[in-house]
Amino acid sequence: VVQGDKEHTDVPIAFEKFIIALVILNVGAMSLTWYDQPYFMDEYADYADIFFTCAFTIEMVLKITALGLRQYLNSPWNVFDGTIVTINVCALVVYLNRHR
Repeated sequence: VVQGDKEHTDVPIAFEKFIIALVILNVGAMSLTWYDQPYFMDEYADYADIFFTCAFTIEMVLKITALGLRQYLNSPWNVFDGTIVTINVCALVVYLNRHR
């Protein structure tokens, strides 16, 4: 199903499949929360958010390192992905600073 980025064949298909699996797991983790949930679910959601933010940040850094910044930014999908990761990292920093 995953055929890789046709514009940037430098990114291995196995890497892309792994990232897609992480995205699916992230969606599953987000779908397990609900309004007025018990405290342990709040803790679970916080730790899952930290884990996935770190994982997607590592993905972004690896792709920038492998492709170079210019080639990374030539792909609209990478720009979108990088924007989402950057916003999430900023939100995580704010969250962690408030919960010290």
